[in-house]
Amino acid sequence: MKGRVPTPRGTPAASVEPVVGEADTALVPRLVSLGLPFDVSAAGQGRNTVVEILRGTAVEPLREAAVLVCSELITNSVLHGSPPVRLDLAVESASPPCLQITVTDGGTAARPPRPQAATEDADESGRGLLIVTALTATGSLSVGPDTTSACFRLTTEPPGHSPLRGGAR
Repeated sequence: MKGRVPTPRGTPAASVEPVVGEADTALVPRLVSLGLPFDVSAAGQGRNTVVEILRGTAVEPLREAAVLVCSELITNSVLHGSPPVRLDLAVESASPPCLQITVTDGGTAARPPRPQAATEDADESGRGLLIVTALTATGSLSVGPDTTSACFRLTTEPPGHSPLRGGAR
């Protein structure tokens, strides 16, 4: 049985493969892959997708943390990467249940570095990956000339240290 996740007009619909959860009979999306626009609306679309996908699942208690992680990773892709941007979500019914969030973009080679604007307050930026690692159990960041991929896992157990491998942006 395949389902469709509602998406904003002009964005390709994500394919969802549901599986039955262990503790209940609700269908749990196992994998969602969504292409996102390369603009300021991307983070909002990602947040909305996370909320919809987690509803009624064993990992729904992770919703607030997952929305924040997703938003930070997508924002980093739009600010520091290049198109295309893709969000992949995987719900795993392991013990403890977990959610894996992966955001991939076109890398940094095609995009020249942008100087920080004078209006940007250094006290309010640059902490995204620190927040993400504090909220997640594990994670990795792979940076290359043609693609950058950030992959983080949240579990229903308290978060532990999330080492970044491959450098940081």
